[in-house]
Amino acid sequence: MKLITAVVTPPEFETIKKALDIFGITGLTITEVFQRDLTGANHDQIYRGQRFHVDLLPHIRIELVTANHDTTDILHIITKLTSPRGCAENIWITPVETLTRVRTGERGTDAL
Repeated sequence: MKLITAVVTPPEFETIKKALDIFGITGLTITEVFQRDLTGANHDQIYRGQRFHVDLLPHIRIELVTANHDTTDILHIITKLTSPRGCAENIWITPVETLTRVRTGERGTDAL
């Protein structure tokens, strides 16, 4: 089993979620995060007459645990549906030794 973690922009999240639903992945953990803008673009905002420089941009962190044989397909779905550059902001894959569904007591791939 693998834990796939991807950080994407909020507009990309809905299309990724729909595509993962079609693929059969319904168990996702979603977190709102802020990621530093590494492009160096100037993001100034005005709030109550004061100008602020914003270098932390809102993103969505998607986490899901999947069987080993589905990992490449899910990675392909996420990378194809993100930004015009064809890549997500960040994606990493971590091996999972064991998984337990607390409610039912299922373990391993049965808990997926």
